[in-house]
Amino acid sequence: MLTIGQLSRHTGVPAKTVRFYHSIGLLSEPARDASGYRRYSATDAIALLKVRALAEAGIPLAQIPALLTANQEDRAAAIERIDRDLQQRITRLQDTRRRLHGLADQTPLPPGVAPYLELLAGIGLSKDWVQMEHDLWILAFATDPQAAQALLADQYQAKSLPQVQQVYRDYDQGRTWTPTTHAWPPSPKASVSSPATATPTSHPPRRQPTRPSPNSSRT
Repeated sequence: MLTIGQLSRHTGVPAKTVRFYHSIGLLSEPARDASGYRRYSATDAIALLKVRALAEAGIPLAQIPALLTANQEDRAAAIERIDRDLQQRITRLQDTRRRLHGLADQTPLPPGVAPYLELLAGIGLSKDWVQMEHDLWILAFATDPQAAQALLADQYQAKSLPQVQQVYRDYDQGRTWTPTTHAWPPSPKASVSSPATATPTSHPPRRQPTRPSPNSSRT
């Protein structure tokens, strides 16, 4: 006969969980010794392992008693359903692992986005602008891949034109413009001194009083 602590060590089920199973009726109460402590037999240990296996398979605890008392045919059908569910869960978990490994190596970009982002950086757009478009294209491809692919091709062609590139460079620069930090548009006469830094000049010559002409009439 085993104490609850010994049962826990042999089965790997925490004693707290064993007591919980007793409280909700999943496990019948075992015999008790003279001191009132539970004493478990091998049959009790097997029953515990069955309950634990079903619970770990995702079977709701409320359904486990009916499954334990079902006839052989019903139990076999239920176990088959559980096995299919487990296989599906395993497949989903494996897919999740592959996606996580892909994210750990490098965030995958939709087809054509990487060359487009290289084009943006090559024509002189800021890192903030390139990152903004990076995020937007991932969202666009996740929403509607076919429409995003067509739009990407159009944008790549447009931004390959020098006149269009200049428009985007100007707009990119203008996004961060503030009156206190930049002159916009840039002045072509940037070398002209500002009033605050101009060197004071000497006073102009004093104007001489005008003398009357000899032929002017007197009053």
